Amino acid sequence: MLRPPFLGPRPPCPSLSVPLAFCPNTLRDVAARHRTMILIALVALWLSLGPVHVLSAAPLNVYSIGNSLTVDLRASGGVEFLSSAEGRTVVHDYHVRCGSSLSGIVANITQTCVPPLTFGTLTEAFAADATSPIDVVTLQPFYGATIRQEVAAARTIIDTVRASDAGRDARIFVYATWPAQADGPLHQAWASQDASLDSPFRPSRKAYEIFLDALRQFEPTASLIPAGHAWVAVADASATPGLFAGVNSGTDLYRDDVHASNLGRYIAGLAAYSSLYGKSPKGLGSAWMYSISGYGTAPLPTDYQQLQATTWQTVQAVPEPDSMAIVRITAAALAATRAGRDPQAGKMREGQAQTMREHGEAGL
Repeated sequence: MLRPPFLGPRPPCPSLSVPLAFCPNTLRDVAARHRTMILIALVALWLSLGPVHVLSAAPLNVYSIGNSLTVDLRASGGVEFLSSAEGRTVVHDYHVRCGSSLSGIVANITQTCVPPLTFGTLTEAFAADATSPIDVVTLQPFYGATIRQEVAAARTIIDTVRASDAGRDARIFVYATWPAQADGPLHQAWASQDASLDSPFRPSRKAYEIFLDALRQFEPTASLIPAGHAWVAVADASATPGLFAGVNSGTDLYRDDVHASNLGRYIAGLAAYSSLYGKSPKGLGSAWMYSISGYGTAPLPTDYQQLQATTWQTVQAVPEPDSMAIVRITAAALAATRAGRDPQAGKMREGQAQTMREHGEAGL
C-alpha cells in the first residue's frame, strides 16, 4: 500500500534493535494507517452530506406561516430568547393571518394581521429576487379546513418556497399546536381518533400524524415541532404529586380558549428550540420572557428543569423522516453557505432556506 504524502516519510526500521511496535511494517502501523484513512473518509463523507437533521450553531433565519399561535411562538423573544440564552442567534419573521388556517392564508395571500419584521410577506420573502436565504420554514395547520385541504395548502406554500433561491434548501417544520378548550379536556381532545384526510382539521395526535404522512409524500424531510405533544406530556405529568410546583392541570397552559399562557408559550418555545437544534433544552436558564402580564400562569424557576426534561423526552419520541432523505446539501453548497453567513443579520448569503405550499380556507 502506498503511503499518503500527508502522513510524512515512513520512519526507519534499520535493524532488529528497533522495537517491533515502532517498526512501520508491523500490524500496529498498518492499523494506524487504516484508522487515519477511515477518519479522512468519514470527514469527507460528512462534508459531502452537509447538515442532516441537527442545525448548526450558526445564526438561523426562520420564517413562520400561521396565525396568532405562530406569533405567540415568537412574542417577546420566544425561540430567539431561548436561543440567545445559549449564545445562538435567530432571526424570526412570519406571514400571519389571524384566526386562519393554511388554506385561508393561501386563498387570501395578500392579507396579514401582523406586519412582518425582516423578510417581508410570504410572496416577498420568497420572491425570485429575494436576497435573504431562509434556513427554516414552519407551517401551522389549523381549524377551518379539512386535513386534505391543509395539506394542499402546505404544498402550495412549499412550491412557492422551493421556487425561490431564498427557500431552495430550507428545512420544513410543521408547528403542531394544541386543541382549543372548546374541544374538551386537553388529554381527551388530543387523544381523539376522529380524524381522516377529509375530516375537519382539529389539533390532535392523530390529525398531525395524518397531516405529516401526507405532507411527506411530496416533502419527505418535513419534521415536526411537537408543541401540542409537549403540552399534553406536561399536563399528564402534572398529575404526579410534587413533580411540578406551578402546573396543576392542562388548563394552566391556556390564557383563553385557544391561546397559550406564559407557561404554555414556554413549553412551545422549548419544543421549537429542541426540534430546530436537535438537542436538549436543559439548562437554558431564566424564562423571564415568559412572564407577560395578562398572559396567565407563568413557569416557576423551580419547574424549569422538569419542564425542559419533559419537553425533550417528547421531542425525542417524535418519529423522524428517513435520515437518507434528509440529505440535500452538497459539499460545495455547504461550504458556500458557511462562507456566506452574515453574523450581524443572522443571514446566509448562499442557499439555505425552505419550501412551502398552501391551499384552502380557514378561521378561528
